[in-house]
Amino acid sequence: MKNFKLITLLFAFCLLGCISMHAQDYIILKDDTKIKCIVTEVGEDQVKYKPWGSATERIIAIDRSIVRKIKYEGGDPDIQNKDAIETNYFWDDTRHAIKLGFSGLLGNGLTLAYEKAIDPRSSLEFVGRVQNIGMRQKSRITTTGGFGLGLGYRLQLTSSTRKAAKQSHILYGWYVKPELFFMNVTARELYIFSGISDDYNINFSKLGLMLNLGKEIVLNNRFVLEFFGGFGLAATLSKSTSSNQTVCIDCISDLDLTIGTIGGEYLALPSEAIAYGVGLRLGYAFHAKKPKK
Repeated sequence: MKNFKLITLLFAFCLLGCISMHAQDYIILKDDTKIKCIVTEVGEDQVKYKPWGSATERIIAIDRSIVRKIKYEGGDPDIQNKDAIETNYFWDDTRHAIKLGFSGLLGNGLTLAYEKAIDPRSSLEFVGRVQNIGMRQKSRITTTGGFGLGLGYRLQLTSSTRKAAKQSHILYGWYVKPELFFMNVTARELYIFSGISDDYNINFSKLGLMLNLGKEIVLNNRFVLEFFGGFGLAATLSKSTSSNQTVCIDCISDLDLTIGTIGGEYLALPSEAIAYGVGLRLGYAFHAKKPKK
């Protein structure tokens, strides 16, 4: 009898040991489905597991991109954290881009932008604009020129996990981008009134904040296509005018309506507080430092 009790006690200890060694795990999918199982392997692309309570030793593999987290018996680590996403999906992506604004050809200007990815959800952009060829919207305007600077912070509208699941580039996707910009414009217009000519000159500068909505596409990890549009507010910092004659006071307002475009992308008239923007850019993406293998 004593031997029987001893054997029974040893059997119970062994059974409890086996249960503790094979305690169940839970795989939680992005749609909140829970899979009760024993996780055998977590790789970069797949998660492998044995179904809990299965009579066979079959192994099932599922795509890691549809897994939100794995709940182990002894803890609850999130496998879709920021470090895992960047390491596994965006490690080899080019994170820097130089872009030219070709929409400026319509406004006789040029835009040069430099963008750097901060993480899969955001990037920082520095912009320079020139306007010195001349806008011929009015025949009397003989010259117009200027320059502009901009600093933008781009926020991705596409989640980083979804981008990773689609194997998208770190710069790819729809975005919203607030941009703080400065512009300075100089223009000259020739008036002829009753046989008397008048050179009217205007110089003004503005500081504004734009809110742009756009999309950036990256092809072959190198070539960039971007288009956007937006609106904002701009405050006039300074405005000065000069004239040889005072022959057409009412005509001066015409000049305000014909200038104010910088780089062919932003329009901020000296007489208005509203600014508008639209742009098409082509560029090249590159590594500042080649990632380690």
